[in-house]
Amino acid sequence: MDVFDGSRFESVAGLESSGAGCRGFAGVFRLAHGDRGRMPLPGVLDAGPALRPLPALALWSGPSALRLRSTDRRRQLVVTGGGRQGAALVRASQVLSATLDALALVELGGGLGCAFALHDDVDGTLVLGRDAAGVMPLYVAIRSDRIAFATELGSFASLLGERPEANPAVLAMFLDHGFSGDKRTALCGIERLMPGELIEVDRELRIRRRSVTVSRYGSALISDFYSARRQFDALFEPTIAAMVDPQRPCGLLLSGGLDSALICSALSRTADAPVQTLAVGYDFTQARDELAAARRIAELFATRHRELRLGREALWRHIPWMVWRTDELMDDPAALPTSLASAAFSSDCTIFTGEGADDVFAGDGAYRRKAFQRCFANILVPGTGGWRTHGLWKTAQVAAILGEHLLEPGASKRADLIAGWTATSREHSWLRRAQTIELDTVFPNTLAVKVGRNLNDTEASVRMPFVDPAIVRFGLSLADRLKVRGRMGKYFLREWASAHLPRDHVMQRKRGFHAPIGHLLRDEYLDRLEPALMASAVVAQWFKPAGVARLFSDQRTNGRSAEALWRLLHLAIWYSLFVLRPGVAPTPDEDPLAWIL
Repeated sequence: MDVFDGSRFESVAGLESSGAGCRGFAGVFRLAHGDRGRMPLPGVLDAGPALRPLPALALWSGPSALRLRSTDRRRQLVVTGGGRQGAALVRASQVLSATLDALALVELGGGLGCAFALHDDVDGTLVLGRDAAGVMPLYVAIRSDRIAFATELGSFASLLGERPEANPAVLAMFLDHGFSGDKRTALCGIERLMPGELIEVDRELRIRRRSVTVSRYGSALISDFYSARRQFDALFEPTIAAMVDPQRPCGLLLSGGLDSALICSALSRTADAPVQTLAVGYDFTQARDELAAARRIAELFATRHRELRLGREALWRHIPWMVWRTDELMDDPAALPTSLASAAFSSDCTIFTGEGADDVFAGDGAYRRKAFQRCFANILVPGTGGWRTHGLWKTAQVAAILGEHLLEPGASKRADLIAGWTATSREHSWLRRAQTIELDTVFPNTLAVKVGRNLNDTEASVRMPFVDPAIVRFGLSLADRLKVRGRMGKYFLREWASAHLPRDHVMQRKRGFHAPIGHLLRDEYLDRLEPALMASAVVAQWFKPAGVARLFSDQRTNGRSAEALWRLLHLAIWYSLFVLRPGVAPTPDEDPLAWIL
């Protein structure tokens, strides 16, 4: 690891431990002499910017990042995600040589994610950026004498030289709806760059923020099905083809649903070699089993298909690794099978997933809410537009379970969602506004985290075709009646897909990767979890033990508290990893109870 201070390199103690678990990059940009770097030199009335010490940059890059240096040795660029390969790498090289502005890396398109740090040692400047779709995360902590930044929250304890503290307001958001949708993270003093945001830091640590707004809407509303079909015929397959790297094998997480099947269909015609497909099932439950449906699609398009059948013990012992890999405090149980599936693909694979289609084409059941339902929900939770008004906990449960440190922040537990709804345009229909808040606020902090964290490895790179800007513009430009008809969501996509897939597969109920948490948290696993969770630091500090004990009792009686207990289990492990013992990482196969402190 090197500290860049002018033309000098030297070792920095402490950063190595932050880099050890950092798959992307981490760094500190600080004044060479603390706050004195801002003052004129002794005996000089005005030293001028040329005589002031340049800030020192300590930068560590991990296996999922690519580090480049310009031919004149003046600039260095470290980039993660899709920016490491193909045409995006060419663009990164142009940014490095100053042929293109750093904004070019924010607008990669193609469903690619990218986070980057660009340093100019002559000017003493630093530019941090995150892709406009929000696929790849980047975090920053701003202090009076330094800017610390990293692609993983777990790096900041070493970068800042202090133990992080949990942010109760964000914990309340996580407990309510499973994520935080604004700049705040679950660690105090550390914020995330928003999608499309650039932070530019000059030699005196003065900060300028810029944001790129990528248009989510086409120039005109598409109301005719046949016109929409012609446009999508010319759009979908070329978009997939542009994401295929001829030098790398293509992999696909194949569920039994529509979205991944459509990607499989397109890849079968555009990839040079047979696609590697993987379907996930469970050997302890047949609920929502998708293996047969996925196998049918794999046979139809002659893929190299594998089935991964997971047992309860395999899921149970992978939980600490999944929590650590996910990094962000985000609850999506499907991250567990996604993480286990990642090992089944070759390390140099380009992995395709169907994430984003439900929001771009309005496939989720919540998009089919009636006007009176939306109106009533908005009355109950003002400012939400009737969208995402139901949290995990009932009102009586909140008072019985949450401790005093969470109850007051809990009053604003949906502030991120309300702000997201307010930011949508009143000129648009309710359906389009709901799609917009999902893509702008929810997707970057849930599905993108689940997929990007657990599938992006040393050489592997993830592609999410349905969040390509052109496909997003097309989907949001469809008239509402082409998205939802009666009780059917994704109406246009289903009808269009009927020309490429069996009709009965297209019209079946929505499917997707899931984790059977209700079947996992029962019997001996529930009995083992209860004493560990009840004795944990997170329950003692943030909850009312009697209320948590009631959740276990209810789960044994009616099986309806699995989601609440899963969220508490996730929080307890995350709290141990990122607050109580930052910098200590689990292995992929460990008893989760050992990570509840």
